[in-house]
Amino acid sequence: MKQVIYNKTSDLEKGIKAFSISSKTDNSDSLTEVKKSFSYHVSRVDQLAQENVTPELFITKSFDSKTQTEKFNFQVKGSFGMTQNRFYFKVDFHHTLDIQIFWKNKDFSPKKSVVLTK
Repeated sequence: MKQVIYNKTSDLEKGIKAFSISSKTDNSDSLTEVKKSFSYHVSRVDQLAQENVTPELFITKSFDSKTQTEKFNFQVKGSFGMTQNRFYFKVDFHHTLDIQIFWKNKDFSPKKSVVLTK
């Protein structure tokens, strides 16, 4: 079974727009939760920056064998410039991907006899 939730928020006066997508999938081996979020903040500037700024990447992964939980998080933060109607704007963005897997099976590695006989 799969559930999908879509959420969208915006405040045009503050120049903020964000949306997220969450899904849960339950199958025989695991319960998986995936969350994707995208947020943007637009502000007016006097001039565009001449240098290209490389976005920052953050990646974390963990596994807890006691709770049978695997987690993965990926984030990108950065900004870019744009023009519209002779005005300059700076757009700050933050994108996130968060995955959690709750394993139902307690046996993760094969038995030694299975490995040795192959």
